[in-house]
Amino acid sequence: MIQAVYIILKNSVLQFSGLFGVLFISGLVLTFISRWTNNIFRQFVLPKFGLYVFGVIGVPLHEFCHALFAKIFFHEIGSIKWFDPKGKGGSYGTVVHHYNDRNIYHRIGLFFIGMGPVLLAPAFLFLIYTLLLPHPVAFSLQLNDLGYLANAFSKSLLGAGNWSSFGFYVFLYLAVCLTSQMELSPEDFQIARGGILPIFVVLVLINTLSYTFSWGVHGKFVNALNIGIAWWGAFIAMAIFISLVNFVLCLILFNLINKICGKDAINPFQE
Repeated sequence: MIQAVYIILKNSVLQFSGLFGVLFISGLVLTFISRWTNNIFRQFVLPKFGLYVFGVIGVPLHEFCHALFAKIFFHEIGSIKWFDPKGKGGSYGTVVHHYNDRNIYHRIGLFFIGMGPVLLAPAFLFLIYTLLLPHPVAFSLQLNDLGYLANAFSKSLLGAGNWSSFGFYVFLYLAVCLTSQMELSPEDFQIARGGILPIFVVLVLINTLSYTFSWGVHGKFVNALNIGIAWWGAFIAMAIFISLVNFVLCLILFNLINKICGKDAINPFQE
C-alpha cells in the first residue's frame, strides 16, 4: 500500500513539475522582459509610440488568449476590452469572466486562463513562422530534442535568404508585437494560482486509476509531454530571444533619440 502511494505521488509530482514548472519560469522571464520593454516605451519622448506601433496588435492578442481559455473552460465572459490606450497602470485590455467555484473544470481552467498568453504565444509564433519564413522547420511528432530544434530554428531565422524576403520582416514585426505584450499582470498570476491544486488533484486521480487498472498512462503521458515541451520550449526560447533583441535595440535607439531631443535617459528598470 505504501509503495503504491509512493509511485502514484512520484508520478504525479514529476508530471506536474515538468508541465507547470516550465510554464511558470518562462512566464516570469517573458513578463519581466516585456515589462522592461514597456518601461522604455513609456519613458520615450513619444510615450505612446510603442503602444500604438506594437500594442495595437499585441494587446488584442494578449486578451484573446485569456478569452479563448475562458470559453474552453465554460466560464461566463462578462465583458472584453480589446484595446484601451488610456488604460491605467499599464493595463490596456481586460477580460472579465465569471465561474462556479465548486465546479472543478472551471477551477482547472483558472490556470490556463491566467497563463493564456504564455501558453499560446508559441502557437502564434509557430503559425506566423510557418506562413511567413521562406524555409521554416517542418513540424514532426518524431522530433522531441529541444537542443536540436533550437539549433534548427536558429539557422532558419538567421539564414541569408531571409533578408531578401518581405515575409521575414512581417514575421519580425508581428513577433515583436506579440512578445512586447507578454507581460502577465499580478491579477493573471493570481487567477492562474487558483487552478494549480485542482490540476494536481486530477493528476493524482488519473495516476491512481492507472496504477489500479494497469493503464500505463504515465509512460504515454511522459512521451507526449516530452514532445510537447520540446516544441513549445523551442518556440518559447524564440520568443525570449526576440524579446531580448527588441529590448536591447529599443533601449539603445530610444535613448539616442531622447538624448537628441534633450530628454532624460531611459531606465528600463524604473516603473
